[in-house]
Amino acid sequence: MKRILLIIPSGGVGGIERLATNFYNYYKSKGYEVKVVKIIKQQSDFINFSEDELFLSELDLGDMGKLSRILFYLKSPFIIRRIIKANKITHSIGFGDVANLFSSLTFTREMKMVSLHGLKSVEFKNNSLLNRLSKIAFKTLFALTDKVVGIVTGK
Repeated sequence: MKRILLIIPSGGVGGIERLATNFYNYYKSKGYEVKVVKIIKQQSDFINFSEDELFLSELDLGDMGKLSRILFYLKSPFIIRRIIKANKITHSIGFGDVANLFSSLTFTREMKMVSLHGLKSVEFKNNSLLNRLSKIAFKTLFALTDKVVGIVTGK
């Protein structure tokens, strides 16, 4: 039995959340067990997954102090790791940069997929130190995954 974990930023109305909802509905229709981890869950979330939904925080990152935010980033991969092990997850899919980061740092053995949203080549066009470091980080973290999928929207 395939057990799938979807990791999403929030329950907002953005493209990532709608895409994750489509994945959720598809896998559920195929009879798979599916769990969804929201990095941030808020009362105003538009998209919800009832009993299949888990979350890392109900406090928005902008509302956390610097130390709290650093601790949140450090502990999140470990929390996701526990979720993966407790639910015997066989496949995980990260949606968005932060979800990809946390997923790749769990060091678990399920089939791990991450997704790129947007044009990284455009985002990294500026040759600043931060962009150079980000490129290295992406390459390093993606080496810890099984599949990288580019999501491109257009007309």
